[in-house]
Amino acid sequence: MFWDLETTARLSELSHIRPLEIIEPFLMRMGKGDALAFLFILVAVAGWFRGKGKWLRFSAGGILALASSGIIVQLIKHILGRARPALNLGDLHFIGPHLPRGGYDSFPSGHAIATFTAAAFFAGTFPRAGWLMYLLASVISLGRVVYGHHFPTDVIGGAVMGIALGIWFRQKLKNWIDREPEPE
Repeated sequence: MFWDLETTARLSELSHIRPLEIIEPFLMRMGKGDALAFLFILVAVAGWFRGKGKWLRFSAGGILALASSGIIVQLIKHILGRARPALNLGDLHFIGPHLPRGGYDSFPSGHAIATFTAAAFFAGTFPRAGWLMYLLASVISLGRVVYGHHFPTDVIGGAVMGIALGIWFRQKLKNWIDREPEPE
């Protein structure tokens, strides 16, 4: 997969563009599970103030989906043991099952799976906000390659898994999230 290494090298050249250097810390922070969970908490607080139980249930489901994606990504990372680009071992260097981090936790990208899980889950309830979430997830994931944290296939794999998880959780929780309130 020579293209994976070559694409990583080409995209990493963008990391020296000043505006990208400025926004990189923000993008990397927004791609973490706790920052995304905070977004769901904000939706829950807004739902509580507006008396929208659907928003509260949506937020609880979103946090559950995010937590599940975090568990799944860590299991896969430590079963496969793919070397990160910074180790300069090539794009197909895997060590297999392991526990210590040491840079062998590249596939799949945790930022990609978390952001795309959130985006797909959001899109199922708030389609107008969904496109914005998908855009944010794409920019964050691309940044993971630009800054040399992942290969393109790491973020593509994370994105595909995240979208599948977000859709799956939204479908499984659909009746609970969308239920009408009981008459008083």
